[in-house]
Amino acid sequence: MATLRVCGRTDDVSAGSSTSLRQWLGGRWAILFSHPDDFVRCELELDRWLDIVGHAFKQARVRPLAVARRTSAIDQGWVSQLSGDRGLVSLYERWNGRTLLDVPSSRLRASIDNIDQRFAMIIDPALCQRRAVVYGATEQPPSPLDLIRLACRLRSDQRAVDLASRRLTARETSSSSRMPRALAETKNTPTPTTITARSLPNFGQNRCVAQSASR
Repeated sequence: MATLRVCGRTDDVSAGSSTSLRQWLGGRWAILFSHPDDFVRCELELDRWLDIVGHAFKQARVRPLAVARRTSAIDQGWVSQLSGDRGLVSLYERWNGRTLLDVPSSRLRASIDNIDQRFAMIIDPALCQRRAVVYGATEQPPSPLDLIRLACRLRSDQRAVDLASRRLTARETSSSSRMPRALAETKNTPTPTTITARSLPNFGQNRCVAQSASR
């Protein structure tokens, strides 16, 4: 699956997919591209560029996904070539032919609909937006390699927070320690952030992309 159809819960097109976004992620992080072709670099031959980007996504255990609206076609570009599939991914979960009410999916759809520019959005396995990089139609977007590095850094930061939270929970042995737990849970909730392409930090060459990060 290579294209996420952003439609309503009762939309027939979205309902046609048997794979939900959460299932497609399989516990991995992903980068959603509103206009994937904007990210192709002309400095290299397409085959060479695909090899480099495909290797980076695989090593980082991050998945690329094109985003389509009601009027958009299924992606036929490099995202589909990397995934080897040109099908649709449903934003919402389905059971017995019915679309389930899914709060994380609804929040993700709202985040996508609220962006009025071209974007690349990093999401985690819980369908939370972790970072959205926006750019104009005449601007050059960041390299997919920079976005992968950013996703790796955000994932590492989240793991550190989760580890600290587990250690804190392990030390709580009485009801008097419930307040620290509540505070820890609040800190674990990611805050959606949108930045411009020009403000995307440079995390150095090949850092964390060359590492095979396990879930």
